Amino acid sequence: MQGAGVELDAGPLDITAFYSDNRVDASVDDGTITTLRASGYHRTESEILHKDNCSERVAGLHLRVPFRSDSVEGSIGATLMRYRYDLPYEDAGGKEGWYDGGGIDLDVSLDDIDVFAEASVTGSERYVSWIAGAGFPLTEGISSVIAVRDYHREYVSPFSGAFAERAGNASNEEGYYAGIEARILKNLRIGAYYDIFRFPELNRYYGLSSSGSEAKLSVAYRQSSSLRWELLLQHQYKDNAEKYEPESGSVYYTAVPYVTDRARLGLEHKVSRWLTLKLRGEYRSVTGRYPERNTYSDGWLAYVQANVSSGPVRLKTRYTRFLTDDYDSAIYVYEDDLPRVFSLPAYYGDGQSFFSVVSWKAASFFTLSGRFRKTWYADREVYGSGHDERNTDSPVDVHIGCTVVI
Repeated sequence: MQGAGVELDAGPLDITAFYSDNRVDASVDDGTITTLRASGYHRTESEILHKDNCSERVAGLHLRVPFRSDSVEGSIGATLMRYRYDLPYEDAGGKEGWYDGGGIDLDVSLDDIDVFAEASVTGSERYVSWIAGAGFPLTEGISSVIAVRDYHREYVSPFSGAFAERAGNASNEEGYYAGIEARILKNLRIGAYYDIFRFPELNRYYGLSSSGSEAKLSVAYRQSSSLRWELLLQHQYKDNAEKYEPESGSVYYTAVPYVTDRARLGLEHKVSRWLTLKLRGEYRSVTGRYPERNTYSDGWLAYVQANVSSGPVRLKTRYTRFLTDDYDSAIYVYEDDLPRVFSLPAYYGDGQSFFSVVSWKAASFFTLSGRFRKTWYADREVYGSGHDERNTDSPVDVHIGCTVVI
């Protein structure tokens, strides 16, 4: 966004207001916006063609009323928002003019119980998406949280970010979530959750619906002041819309169940005041259950990382080795990058990777950072596809940035 915002403390009422007027990237077909593009890439003729294709104006207001008593503390808020593009927006009904949205939010703490809820409405038909839940202790050292969500399949907002299994746009999903965290010992923590979800419309073009579930267990054990272990186990069942070609009969689309299992073990060792080592190994398997046959894919990944800190200089470097059958069993790994930059690459196939991030605090207000990453593939001659294709089996990425605090 490009514009201005203001926060006001008006006695018992907190007010936040903003206005933005900006040009954004979009795909336009026959005078209608079909897709808003958020990648920010303008590298090819096609991507340049979509650059700044439409104007976006947004005005918003949030009112918040905090309250507190001897046993209750919290706040209740309300949001109003209007936005428009200079072309009809297909996902919001294809009409011209302003689109409206609004919502309410609640956060209340009653002794040891925290209750939260939010509901939002958009569109001329007033489609509603909402989530509500509570966090509470089961006993000393054991805390839990439960949540219920129901996101309408016609709900549309380009600015929403929701707790969801499928993306975060607060639409086309229902779910029930329960999580627990326990401090078994002073140096042992166990966490687990179970999430049941349903997509009323798995794919808008084929009239499919879907449901699934996910369970995860994590264990963190601090063996000593310098040695820490982490274990993660995950099991997921979810349908995907797939094109199916039976040996006899016509081709059709169906909801194919996929079962994914993941196991990860990590170790962090603080060798000295200036050196920390991290090691991690991960295994992932995916089974697709088609009507007449099953598909199977698995793979593993391991890395070793060194973090060095000396005065104003910080260095993080990692070597990774990976081997998976195909993209279905790709393993996603968080990697350090420049400040405020998020990096979560998917490793698949046969290869190895190296990256190094260095930052130098040149002054109290100025930090210079750089990142170098190279990946070597043994099973391909080109990297990527489409606009991202590079004619090499060992692509290199270089990032340079700075942070200035005024």
